[in-house]
Amino acid sequence: LQRLFAPVSYPARIAAIAISNRLSPSRPDMESSPGSQRTYQQIAEENSDLRVQIAHITEQFRQLERLNTDREMLGALRDLSRPMRVVGSDIGWRKALSLQGPVEGIKPGMAVLYPGGLAGKIDRVGYTMGAQAQLVIDSTYRLTVRFGRLERIDGRDGFRILSDALTLLEGDGVDAMVSRNMSEKDAAAAGIATGDFAILADDDYPQVLQGYRIGQVVSIKPSRAPQHLEITVTPSANLMKLSEVMVLLR
Repeated sequence: LQRLFAPVSYPARIAAIAISNRLSPSRPDMESSPGSQRTYQQIAEENSDLRVQIAHITEQFRQLERLNTDREMLGALRDLSRPMRVVGSDIGWRKALSLQGPVEGIKPGMAVLYPGGLAGKIDRVGYTMGAQAQLVIDSTYRLTVRFGRLERIDGRDGFRILSDALTLLEGDGVDAMVSRNMSEKDAAAAGIATGDFAILADDDYPQVLQGYRIGQVVSIKPSRAPQHLEITVTPSANLMKLSEVMVLLR
């Protein structure tokens, strides 16, 4: 039967295809204007591009959410600070960050914060959109602190100062700060242990920052000075890898 009707069916099929192509040559979509209709291949390529853009926008939104969460961790200090983007680090021996953002009102000595505590201070300000921040881990950085401990107080989470004595912390030039002037007797009396926190107690900084976290005690060992201890404190994050900091404008 196929052979019998082939002389008729084949030309009829060819004619039907030709008519269909003339009426709908590229299977156009309804969104295109006449004369610029897109093929399904073009639509597929555009959909692929849109998926890439959606992925990019989604990631950008996630990053903005993370930045906002980090800024909220500063609490009331957020409203007193200006965010600046980290665009690089010191290529020499110093531990410092290059910052980008509006510099109006920013002065050397202003505190530089991050969600985990004090990152350092403004070292110098450029004439355009930039400044440099010296980090607390820099070997020339000095500040005084007290030690304290998070614990349950009257059934609630609280913070207890272990000693009123001030201790000098110095950056080790790598990734931490070190105290070398606390005596073994004072440390024992205060009960300082690994896991305790160092908090700012330095008149060179604004009152609003007193008690602000510097870092956590990670090691305690004998110092070179007789009957003294070497207490190492590390920040809660790798300061050299921060992507944004907040400059306290006061």
